[in-house]
Amino acid sequence: MLRVASVPADHPYVAHLSPTGETPGDGCDEVIRLPDPPVIADDGWTRWWPPRILDPARLREHVGEFDVLHVPFGFESFSPEHLREVVDVAHELGKGVVVTVHDLRNPHIEDPAAQLSRLDALVPAADAVITLTQGAADAILARWSRDAVVVHAPHIVPLDVTAALLLDDTSSRTNRADARSSDDSTAAPARNDRRRIG
Repeated sequence: MLRVASVPADHPYVAHLSPTGETPGDGCDEVIRLPDPPVIADDGWTRWWPPRILDPARLREHVGEFDVLHVPFGFESFSPEHLREVVDVAHELGKGVVVTVHDLRNPHIEDPAAQLSRLDALVPAADAVITLTQGAADAILARWSRDAVVVHAPHIVPLDVTAALLLDDTSSRTNRADARSSDDSTAAPARNDRRRIG
């Protein structure tokens, strides 16, 4: 069993990294993604921001609760020095650190140098680096001399919603094709091209 503390744990990307099956041994029972430590905002609402798991003191206090720190998002408010300390503390505690590089250029940050300086602190020090495309992996190799594992993004929309949308789309196309063929007796029959989901 591997206990993973992700930043943030309830982001759709992180939530959909796990296998979808329920058969023992298919991977579902081998990884536990820990919930985000809650932050109580001034308005009383609970939220994940700022991510408390990126607090070195919290890592020390909760050392027995996780095996791997996974940093895909949520680090843009921290300085490169702070992020390096987080990685150093995780390593001091015997924990693995995995960084997923989603954005070489973060669209939410005006200055691209700020994102790169944070990645300069995380990527070289991580035990493993993941990214979503071969182009990003090539850029990571060129800048940090690190081989990144390419893991294409999982689905973000829940599978049941995706399936319903695809079935609805297929039904609409079939109905349109049926309507055309009833107007023209020489038209080719409508084709049912349902796509496999999952």
